Amino acid sequence: MRLSALLLTPHTRTMEQKTMSLLQDSTKLHHLLQIHAFIIKTSLDRNNFVLAKFLGRIFSCSSSRNLPYARSLFDRIPSPDTFIWNTMIRAYLNAQKPQESVSLFFQMWLRDGIAVDSFSLSLVLQACGRSFDNRNGQSIHTQVLKLGFGSDLFVQTALIEMYAKFGIVDNSRKTLDEMNEPDIVSYNVLLAEYVRVGEIDSARKLFDTMPDRDLVSWNTMIHGYATHGDVGAARELFDITNERDLVSWSSMIAAYAKTRQSNEALRLFHEMQLANLMPDSVTMASVVSACGDVGALGMGKMIHEYIERNRIEIDMKLGTSLVDMYAKCGDIDLSLRVFGKMDNRDVFTWSAMIIGLANHGYGEVALDHFSVMISEKIKPNDITFIGVLSACSHVGLVDKGWTYFSSMSDVYGVTPKIEHYGCMVDVLSRAGRLQEARKLIRNMPFAPDAIVWRALLGACRIYKNVELAEEAVVNLLELEPQVDGNYVLLSNIYSQAKRWEEVVNVRRVMRGRSIQKVPGSSSVEIDNAVHEFVAGDKSHRKSKEIYQMLAEMTDRLNHAGYKPLTASVLQDLNNEAKERALAHHSEKLAIAFSLLSTTPGSVIRIVKNLRHYLPHKSHFSLLESCKNPKELRQIHTLSIKTGIFDHISVSSRLLALYSDPKIGNLEYARSVFDRIQEPNSFSWNTIIKCYVQNHHSDYAIILFCEMLRESAVPPDNFTLPCIIKACARICAIEEGKQIHGMILKGSFSSDIYVQSSLVSLYSKGSEINSAQRVFDGMADRDLVSWNSLIDGYAKCGEIKLAQQVFDQMPQRDSFSWTVLIDGYSKCGKVKTAYKFFDQMPKKNLVSWNAMINGFMKSGDIESAHSLFSRMRTRNIITWNSMIAGYEGNGQFMEALELFQTMLKVGPMPNYATLVSALSAVSGLALLDQGRWIHSYMDRNEFNIDGVLGTSLIEMYSKCGTIESALTVFRAIPRRKLGHWTAIIVGLGMHGMADHAIESLVEMQKLGMKPHAITFIGVLNACSHAGMVDEGRQYFELMRNEYGIKPTIEHYGCLVDLMCRSGHLEEARNVIKNMPMKPNKVIWMSLLSGSRNYGNIEIGEYAAKHVIELAPEAIGCYVLLSNIYAAAGRWDNVSKVREMMKERGVKKDPGCSFVEHKGLLHEFVVGDRLHPQTEEIYSKLKEMEQRLKYAGYIPDTTQVLLYIDGEKEKEAELAKHSERLAIAFGLINVESGRPLRIVKNLRVCNDCHSVTKLLSDIYNREIIVRDNNRFHHFKKGSCSCMDYW
Repeated sequence: MRLSALLLTPHTRTMEQKTMSLLQDSTKLHHLLQIHAFIIKTSLDRNNFVLAKFLGRIFSCSSSRNLPYARSLFDRIPSPDTFIWNTMIRAYLNAQKPQESVSLFFQMWLRDGIAVDSFSLSLVLQACGRSFDNRNGQSIHTQVLKLGFGSDLFVQTALIEMYAKFGIVDNSRKTLDEMNEPDIVSYNVLLAEYVRVGEIDSARKLFDTMPDRDLVSWNTMIHGYATHGDVGAARELFDITNERDLVSWSSMIAAYAKTRQSNEALRLFHEMQLANLMPDSVTMASVVSACGDVGALGMGKMIHEYIERNRIEIDMKLGTSLVDMYAKCGDIDLSLRVFGKMDNRDVFTWSAMIIGLANHGYGEVALDHFSVMISEKIKPNDITFIGVLSACSHVGLVDKGWTYFSSMSDVYGVTPKIEHYGCMVDVLSRAGRLQEARKLIRNMPFAPDAIVWRALLGACRIYKNVELAEEAVVNLLELEPQVDGNYVLLSNIYSQAKRWEEVVNVRRVMRGRSIQKVPGSSSVEIDNAVHEFVAGDKSHRKSKEIYQMLAEMTDRLNHAGYKPLTASVLQDLNNEAKERALAHHSEKLAIAFSLLSTTPGSVIRIVKNLRHYLPHKSHFSLLESCKNPKELRQIHTLSIKTGIFDHISVSSRLLALYSDPKIGNLEYARSVFDRIQEPNSFSWNTIIKCYVQNHHSDYAIILFCEMLRESAVPPDNFTLPCIIKACARICAIEEGKQIHGMILKGSFSSDIYVQSSLVSLYSKGSEINSAQRVFDGMADRDLVSWNSLIDGYAKCGEIKLAQQVFDQMPQRDSFSWTVLIDGYSKCGKVKTAYKFFDQMPKKNLVSWNAMINGFMKSGDIESAHSLFSRMRTRNIITWNSMIAGYEGNGQFMEALELFQTMLKVGPMPNYATLVSALSAVSGLALLDQGRWIHSYMDRNEFNIDGVLGTSLIEMYSKCGTIESALTVFRAIPRRKLGHWTAIIVGLGMHGMADHAIESLVEMQKLGMKPHAITFIGVLNACSHAGMVDEGRQYFELMRNEYGIKPTIEHYGCLVDLMCRSGHLEEARNVIKNMPMKPNKVIWMSLLSGSRNYGNIEIGEYAAKHVIELAPEAIGCYVLLSNIYAAAGRWDNVSKVREMMKERGVKKDPGCSFVEHKGLLHEFVVGDRLHPQTEEIYSKLKEMEQRLKYAGYIPDTTQVLLYIDGEKEKEAELAKHSERLAIAFGLINVESGRPLRIVKNLRVCNDCHSVTKLLSDIYNREIIVRDNNRFHHFKKGSCSCMDYW
């Protein structure tokens, strides 16, 4: 919204009316700032009515963010009236700054000539209440009475709320009673405050005496009862009221969910649906919680689908409920997926995720999430630490547990509660450190509860500590004399110790107290119905089939080598009876039923009320058959609980499994290694190899040093090749030389694997002479050592020497040939590379890919395509080489066509594919195609944290939708420097220099150091916005504060900045004083600036240098010709064009592109080849008529041809390619959608003016990307502010 928009409106209204109209239509801050400038220019800044309206619009955009700006405006108003004062007071109140509201009120009070009104008083009373400012509140109440506002309805209602906030509810009631005619709002305010402070009985008395009640009254009472746990009273009111809205239903469902009456909550939700009332995110959060409480995964998924189908916003609370529900229902993967998709997460979201991961045995992952949470500046609460300590407990991380426990109060200011002490007791107990657990219980600052003692008792059973168990039970029975589990645990401990008399005594006590053991039960959800089984159960309607399946299961288990662990049966029975008891356990019945009722491949989810027991003797077979991370973590947890982790055979096998990238990861592997008390050589070699495989070679070297320093285990011929490989990967040549020296002193100097590794090390480190010496000293040379030497010579650019080694090889494999082919390709000798490729006896995929890559990099697209077509087998690298090759050679459409073919017949794209595809989209500005690729990434769950996020930001920026680029940027949870740089460059490209600089400042505040490319973006932004001084400052900042040496690109930006703003002499001086030779781009900037400002002398100077550097540069001749034409020097124009003819240089015609329905439509000047030519020219004629009616006068100085007549010049302008593109867009692109046009040349002044007018005439946003920048035309103005 710019001044030009105002000038185009009819002059039948006053300036004030026009300004008010503009304010009414403005929703964005930058529009309002332009209007503010207009208000000042037209002296309306003395008009309080206009200023009040302007302040109101400012706050409607974003009250808190714009408050400082609004305050600075307010402070400059000479005589603000009462309305303006009230507007500012209310703004502070709405922005949650009530103290500022109170302060501003007193400034108003002291201002001469300003009278407070009832609105002022009601606002300040609310502010006093919300800031708990009792003293000022009482003082203002006194003034209310003095000023005669004591009976004002609004003021009295505000007094009721204020005194209730102070906790003086009696005063609130007194105020209500003193009111002559209290309205329903006053009653409702007091009712809500009674509920808020917990006086539910007083609330009910007031409710019953109210002369009238509305829906708010009923909902307040229902919510009050629900919040305070009286669900029956809430339901009674809910059933009585005739009118219910969303709040009524949500409050009632929440009440049931909160009190764990989950089935009632789900039933009521079903009734709500029958009542045709659409729930919101608050309702659904309660419904989802109810599903989680009963473990109804199927129902939970249906509810989640319902939420998405009805487009209910998944806000923070609902997202947290979904995370919690899936975790409680046993599907941690879905829980993580929901968590990952949430844009905003608070401490409750993180806590739910951490607790879920901990409960599923993913303790390390839970702790990783905690670390990320802290890095994102989210302060943990007491619930978070329950999850963190549980995670430590589940994976046996005692030391970490202590660290986290201590950090609660020391670091985060969270006072540990009894629940946290209970968790810490559990951490120690599970790890077998029972005496430490007992000591912690003794030193607790409050009496231990049953949960604490039960944690100790459970561990006593595992570790067979009868003495501590008896102490725990004595305390438990004092607290919970009727809980059967306490007796059962003690009985089991005595059974394990074969103290049968004590077992009998415990059971005698149970009978004497009429306490029965709760039987083991297991439940499984099938088709949204929950089926429950107890041990030996035969009550199910499918019992016959279940027991038949159970018999089949037993036979197949026996055939697989299963031996029942009868020691786990703690009754005094013979072996046969014990085996039968084990076979009929409730979870086995549940499994049998599930196998009968579900399709093969389905996941079976069982909930058991007692601890699941895994037989110890099967531990090794389970380790051997372990195939996925979940199984591995479960076995790991069991090994810690049972204490057998300390057996080196178990711990080393666990370490090997965690080191396998298919089912483990480095973090878990290192955690396991650190818990092994005395690692053997297998353990050391496994963890070092794991670090190398995971591209953490530096840590592998550190670990190797620890092995030498702290372990009695010496490195062997497995350790040494691995650690040498680590040195090679990170070019740690000096460390490699030290290891080489150690090898020479030891017994492995002649080991062929060690020697081959050394050849590879020196080859990759470009120390090819050392590699040759080691190679020459080898008695036996294997193929690996030959290949390493060839590879070393090729990488050093010594391709001839590489070929000499190749010719001497006694035998060659495909790697030998491929290294040579790749080496010649990278040296630019593609024909020689192809000769070897042709001679290669057995070509593998790597060689084909190397050859394709070589052809593409040399620009020989046809040869690359020919090879690609001949390939019988292609992998992802093949496709990526072709797509990236097309994109790198400017063949964007071919790249996208091949990408689409790949989606149909090739492998699934990876990150590299998508980066190339997005870059091709950017080249053509195909927004729809870019959005489709983005959608594809979302559907296939590609992570945008890395380079993909950068590519998406660049794509949306170059396709003209900076809003989408910003949306992607904000959605990236852990933004890296590349993301910040991409958005800064994009903002600059769109002329949003202020935003670009704000992003740079925000990035710096986060501790990120901008690099050279970041400053290119900032300088470009300054250039596009004409911010010359700021550009100079950032150029100096880059050099002096960040120590970045300016490159030719930075000087190019600085020169461009000066040229665009008309500082041509200064630009010429910068070029003269540059520390490097200026390139064509810099001279072209100077030439372009000379053309814009009509400086023939500097233009000729710049053109001369361009022609010397690049005589084929078409743009140089065109710009020089245009300079002469604009000055009317047609003889010089003819000379330039004659020069172009002599040198065979032709001017590129202006062309514009429009994407519509997946197709790219191209137009050139005067184009008549398009299928819709007739319609387009008809629309052009209509556009001309409407432009003339709007007062458009063609700027014929933009016609740089030697044409005499003005009409001929006008006709020439009317056929410019962007106008044809606009006409096509107006015909075909549906109303309401922007027209997006890409032009290969700079938009001329006349077309720029025309496009501004057309955007207003047709009420269409038109986005044009020329070879300089983006132009957003809307309502008669352009984002470039006529500066481009």
